[in-house]
Parts: sequence; C-alpha cells; structure tokens
Amino acid sequence: MEFLAGLYTLLLVTICLLLAVVLWKLNKPRNGGDYEELKRWMQQQLDAQAKDFAARQAAMAEQNYTAIRSVSETLQTSVQSMSTTLAQGHGNWRRSTASAGSACTTSTPRSSTTSSSTSLQMKTRSSSISTSPSSTSTTTFSAA
Repeated sequence: MEFLAGLYTLLLVTICLLLAVVLWKLNKPRNGGDYEELKRWMQQQLDAQAKDFAARQAAMAEQNYTAIRSVSETLQTSVQSMSTTLAQGHGNWRRSTASAGSACTTSTPRSSTTSSSTSLQMKTRSSSISTSPSSTSTTTFSAA
C-alpha cells in the first residue's frame, strides 16, 4: 500500500512538472514578434485616444470661450444700462429737489428767520448732493 501511495505521488509530481513545461513553452515569445506587435497595437490605441482627447479639449475650450464672451457682453450691457438709468434718476432727483426747495421758500409766508432757515437747509442739502461724484464708469471685460 505504501508503494502505491509513493507511486501515485510521483505520478502527480511528474504531471505537474510537465504541465509547467508546456505552459512555459506556450507563453514564451517566438522571436520577439508577439511583443513588438503588441507594442504597435498599444501605441496605435494610445495615439487614437490622445487625438480624441485633444479634439474634445479643443471643443470644450471653444465652448468656454463663447460662454465667457457672452457673459462678458451681457455684463457690459447691463452695467451700461444701469449707469444710464442711475444718471437719469440722479438728474431727475436733483431737479425735483431743486424745485421742491424753491417751492418751500416761496409758498409759505412765514417769518423771515424760518424761511431763511428752510432755504439754507435746502441749499446745504443741494450743495452736498452736487459735490458727490455723479460720474459712472463702465468696466469692459474681454476674454483673451
């Protein structure tokens, strides 16, 4: 019985060694051709991926440029519109304040001290407003 167990073990070891030799021979490159062909194929795949990536990146850059330019133009138009509206509103406010000031001084016949006091207050307010900067600046954004 021990003899059969030893023989069986020897047979299994031999079979394993033969399988290892067969697998090693099958996996061994023949004249280096397999690796060169694999390298060429991998290089073609990498070149195709790089070309596709560059095209996508260029398309995204163009879209980003267009979007930034559109936002810049919208902001510029908005700022110009707001500055025009602000200038018109400021002019209207100054005219209404000036006309209200003259109406206050001439409409009510009060004592001269009250009338001159009111007139002085209106002139002071008007002068403090006129000394504030009323010019607006327009900021232009450009995408280079």
